Amino acid sequence: AVKEYLYRITRRVGERHHSPAVIANAWEHRSDAFSSLATAIGIGGAIALGNRWIVLEPIAAIIVSLMIAKVAYDLVKPGIEELVEKSLPRETEEEILALITAEPAISDPHNLRTRRVGIGIVAQVHVRLDGSMSVAESHALTERIEERIHARFGELAHLIIHVEPTDKTLS
Repeated sequence: AVKEYLYRITRRVGERHHSPAVIANAWEHRSDAFSSLATAIGIGGAIALGNRWIVLEPIAAIIVSLMIAKVAYDLVKPGIEELVEKSLPRETEEEILALITAEPAISDPHNLRTRRVGIGIVAQVHVRLDGSMSVAESHALTERIEERIHARFGELAHLIIHVEPTDKTLS
């Protein structure tokens, strides 16, 4: 019961601070609680039910091993996805595109590339703007988009915008 309580507190702290290491520590508390419970049931059942049920102890050990393997997989998977720079979920990419296209001067956002870096995100995108727009105007426009991205995804979000003119004679 104490280990489950520690799991809940530690997980809340990890989520609040977006810390995978603290969340992993929380899962260690929970796996301790589950393994203790399974072991107590296996050994207690074997003792209470007699020698015919001595098989309960190794069954409990197998269950605990499988549970620990699953928790390990769940904890390692996000790190591997980050190392191979897996794209963000489609819903997140659509949300990023919606924030970009909320700017009326933007047209045809394309070549969107996204990934998670630590607790932040990175997005790269190409957009088309009026070719007669000044550099200062286009810079102000892209800064407004970056502010929207930061407001939604936090200050650790990083957006790279490649601007292309809609008037091909300027390129």
